Amino acid sequence: MSTNEPRQTKSEKQAAARAARQQATQAGQSSADRNKRLWQLGGILVVAAAIIVAVVLVAGGGSSSKTDSSKLNGAAEVQTNLVGIPQAGLVIGKATAPLTLVEFADLKCPVCREFDVSSLPTIITNYVRTGKLKFEIRLLHFLDQTTPGTPDSENAARFAQAAGLQHKGINFIELWYYNQQDEATAYATPDYLTALGNAIPGFDSAKATKAAKLPIWPKVFDKNDLEFRTSGFSGTPSFLFGETGKKLGTLTPAGPLNQPGSFTTLFDEALAK
Repeated sequence: MSTNEPRQTKSEKQAAARAARQQATQAGQSSADRNKRLWQLGGILVVAAAIIVAVVLVAGGGSSSKTDSSKLNGAAEVQTNLVGIPQAGLVIGKATAPLTLVEFADLKCPVCREFDVSSLPTIITNYVRTGKLKFEIRLLHFLDQTTPGTPDSENAARFAQAAGLQHKGINFIELWYYNQQDEATAYATPDYLTALGNAIPGFDSAKATKAAKLPIWPKVFDKNDLEFRTSGFSGTPSFLFGETGKKLGTLTPAGPLNQPGSFTTLFDEALAK
């Protein structure tokens, strides 16, 4: 078949081939450059992601679930209210006080909290500190039934009894009530109890942790429970009241548990006799 296209000379063919090779090389180089940039970008993204993960791990992994004592409620109020008043075990006040009030309580009982946070501080300030009344808490732990398998109430009660050996039992109990959580929640962990103890001036939490394991405490709780039931009580808080040194009788508050007057009215009546 004939053609009208002019024939290329040898030199023209060599020049055309050289131009084609240069074009292919440039195209390949451009492709390689693009791939290189993509790999570099991918590497930067991987490094950036690694940095972000590391920051998250440091921030999150370095955090602690331990309770911060400085963030607890009522630490200053409890210290101010109780400082200077003699304590022995879970009893606070002068041994010579003419009247005695006993509270049967479970540390996870929300109704107990109403009394201990709202009324007890006034009672301590106006009657215990002035030598008119001696106050005692006898602990139970029946609310462990609300968190099966977790002896939360008992753990807290044991630590409170151990705190009493350092003459800080009422301090611990009041601080506990200021920070009480839902009764169905298990939270009386060693870290939590230690944090409460650390918020009490002059208190040795490590020593209390060891003392809380003493085998005597179940016997104390059994004794409290027996007296609680033989007194006809079925719920907490329940109270015994009367003249110090004599058999105490049951006390029915004259009004709501969170009103100090529900108790002080009865104290004043007894003191006036």
